Amino acid sequence: MHALDKADEKTPINDTWLTAKAKIALAADGRLKGRQIDVETTKEQVMLRGKVDSDAAKQAAENITKLLDGVKTVKNDLEVVTPSRRGGRQG
Repeated sequence: MHALDKADEKTPINDTWLTAKAKIALAADGRLKGRQIDVETTKEQVMLRGKVDSDAAKQAAENITKLLDGVKTVKNDLEVVTPSRRGGRQG
């Protein structure tokens, strides 16, 4: 038996649920469609990582996540990378 099973059995389920809800909400938003956003939740704090193409998209991701029931805080580590800086193929 794991120590975590008895000590804090509600947190892993809740955090897992919040992560899933955040991923679904972010994927459903038109401003963020197709973006690679990693979501991690620890004790109801959601951390967002990945790349978006504008400050507006970064802020939208944070706002969407903050509005979810059960989320206490959001740590927004999303990096803004404009499409022209993404390093496409040269010629």
